Amino acid sequence: MNEFLETGGINESLPPLENPGELMEATARQTMKGVGNCADLSESDASWLETLLNRIVQPVVDLFDGEESGYDTERLAPSDTEGQVTEGMESYNISEATEEWHVQEGNYSCAVCTQQFIINEFLDLELTETELCDLAESKGWYEPKSGTTLNDVGNLLELYGIDTQTNYEGTIQDIKAALDQGGRVIVAVDSMVLWTDGFGNYPVYGMDHAIEIIGIDDSDPLDVRVIVNDSGIEGGCGQSIPYLEFMEAWAPSGGFMVSAYPNDA
Repeated sequence: MNEFLETGGINESLPPLENPGELMEATARQTMKGVGNCADLSESDASWLETLLNRIVQPVVDLFDGEESGYDTERLAPSDTEGQVTEGMESYNISEATEEWHVQEGNYSCAVCTQQFIINEFLDLELTETELCDLAESKGWYEPKSGTTLNDVGNLLELYGIDTQTNYEGTIQDIKAALDQGGRVIVAVDSMVLWTDGFGNYPVYGMDHAIEIIGIDDSDPLDVRVIVNDSGIEGGCGQSIPYLEFMEAWAPSGGFMVSAYPNDA
């Protein structure tokens, strides 16, 4: 992949296109083509890459084709978490979400932490990670040496009366819809994709981490960003992740997501 980046493969000239969705689609396809050309792919790997490409491209087209699809995309422009929140980002209450972030204390407590962020924000509580880990462990929803299974993500939220919805095949539109309703979203991702420098370090497999999505920045159609609280790293508060990188990290879970909604949503 480094060879591809150094040769500037994604910077080849593109033909004139009608709208940002078409340009993003062409860019995504060109990126994946370059990845495939530079990687030694087996037949199964090639199939996986094609599946990932399809999951990335169509949601982008739909995201920017609002008039035809009826999908309303707000223009957002996030600032850093300590700066002033713009009017667009205020619709997602980004500042409130970032106030609850902290680095997780346990090696496998990411799913508990993401639920802690949401519980404390929505219910104005001050529950600690330790308290919730102990509670989840007593319920069989968390194991300190292995973490939380997908089926148990969201159980703490429901225990505290927060309305949740689990989707095992979610899309970027589903995430956006939940955020537009004032919700927060927990997704399962491959941490190595997010924590390794350089998009497209192929092949990367493995769903091993949970993060909270608190916003989407689509102010620049060619540089869409997913705004997250990642408890696994320093600097994970209100982190801005490039769209293609996020989709690569999310792909191994098949689109698993848990949406949580405040009581007044």
